[in-house]
Amino acid sequence: MIMRRVLSILARAAPALLLAALFTTAAPAQAQTAAASSRLQMVDLGTLAGPQSDSWANAVNNRGEVVGWSTLDDVFQVHAFLWRQGKMTDLAPLVSADDINDNGVVVGAGGSANGERHAFMWADGKATDLGTLGGTLSEASGVNNLGQVVGLSWTASGEPHGFLWYRGKMTDLGPLVSADDINEQGQVVGEYWSPGGSMDPVMYDLRDHKLTDLGVLDGWGGEALAVNDRGQAVGDLGVPKGNTAFFWSNGQMTDLGMLGGDLSQAWGINDQGLVVGTVNVPSVGSRAFTWRDGVMTLLPEGSIATDVSNSGVIVGTDHAGPVGYHAILWR
Repeated sequence: MIMRRVLSILARAAPALLLAALFTTAAPAQAQTAAASSRLQMVDLGTLAGPQSDSWANAVNNRGEVVGWSTLDDVFQVHAFLWRQGKMTDLAPLVSADDINDNGVVVGAGGSANGERHAFMWADGKATDLGTLGGTLSEASGVNNLGQVVGLSWTASGEPHGFLWYRGKMTDLGPLVSADDINEQGQVVGEYWSPGGSMDPVMYDLRDHKLTDLGVLDGWGGEALAVNDRGQAVGDLGVPKGNTAFFWSNGQMTDLGMLGGDLSQAWGINDQGLVVGTVNVPSVGSRAFTWRDGVMTLLPEGSIATDVSNSGVIVGTDHAGPVGYHAILWR
């Protein structure tokens, strides 16, 4: 499974190799076709260095502000960025920005004072180390408008646990292995080890501490990557043929399909139920898609769509000329 938190961690080590692996063309096979949307215009957000550098957009808020990461002149140097009104700003010491709320608060990961990788918050030009659950690594992956932050941290014993950070305090959300997103109601989605032994997508409600297993297909595991304010969640599930995107609402799991390929993944969802993600199309490769009410639509151009705002602004990543990959948005 291609997890957003794993992408961010690996990006610091080898972003070029990682992107090359993600955009490998799938083997030819019979596939359905989906109509491309002609209403959206794609905008290249650029990079923090030259056009030969790589960048990746992780999230967009309802003000159209975009965050992600970019390589510098040295491909092994990675910094987080904030893109606002056509300008990309370097958010160092953050190396990845994974989410942004409507108040402009950014969360992600960066280098701590002692050189460890820690969850960070960036607000009003100031970066704050959020610490860990006792281990040497943490990363923040989601933030709501209340300033509640969720993510993953190693514990003192080296186990990955989901966490909630709020008003200066980090709380262990075990049994969650990771907390990937949080909505305005305090519903957190992520993964946990189910009683059956699989890693399942899960929702945890901070209001009543209720843990809900979202279910799996064919007994395989999965991950929940995003949740909207209606409590609808998306992510991906392991199936015999590969990996398939899902949409979960009111206890019902919907398989979004793979268009005849072996992989699809839903990365984001807005409050109108518009889902975005990526699908490997046979003989074509990775393509960004939207999904709503049972219809998957391939976006014009674009390899991966990672998030969508309530106004329908979509962000993701695409090839940038003959070499490299750039953060992009559709609007």
